[in-house]
Amino acid sequence: LEELGDYFQECIEAVEQLEKERDNLITELAQLREPALQEIRHAHEEIQAACRLLAKVELERDNLKDEIRQIKQKLFKVVACQYQLESRRRDLSQHAAYQGELETQAGQLSGELSRLKETALQEMQGEIQGMKEALRPLQGEVSRLRLQNRSLEEQIVLVKQKRDEEVGQYREQIEELEDRLKELKNGVQLQQRKNQELEELRTSLHRELSIYK
Repeated sequence: LEELGDYFQECIEAVEQLEKERDNLITELAQLREPALQEIRHAHEEIQAACRLLAKVELERDNLKDEIRQIKQKLFKVVACQYQLESRRRDLSQHAAYQGELETQAGQLSGELSRLKETALQEMQGEIQGMKEALRPLQGEVSRLRLQNRSLEEQIVLVKQKRDEEVGQYREQIEELEDRLKELKNGVQLQQRKNQELEELRTSLHRELSIYK
């Protein structure tokens, strides 16, 4: 009976150890999920920042287009004035008194047109160059973020695959532990029934001995 009691105690301790191992496996599975979720959130934040930066550059580009359009309108007005001046010059060629004044105005307008063209060209070239320089690092950053995002997506896929594999393994281990736990519990219950039967047998023997005495 003492050996049976020791065996019964060992079975109980084995059951408790298996339950602890099952709890540890469940905790480890929850910890494996957290780093992958953090990487996903970080990648989404970087992509959103790149999109905001790209939207700002597109707004600056639209503003530059508006300025270029206004300069073109000014140039068109100057050309129209020059055309009107040339028309008046042809119409008033017979009036010698006004010819000098008109030629002077034409020269002034031509000079102003040249200056406006030169100024507009310089401004356009400077703004275009500035926009290219501003876009260059942004394009590189967008490319880097796209590559990083692609790499993170691949890592996430690998992590998910690994996690699924580990989850499957953990589930199999948990199922095996639960099966072992059930077997041990069944063994313990069987041993308890045997102990009870032995106790009943011992009691019966004591009674018979008492009767014989």
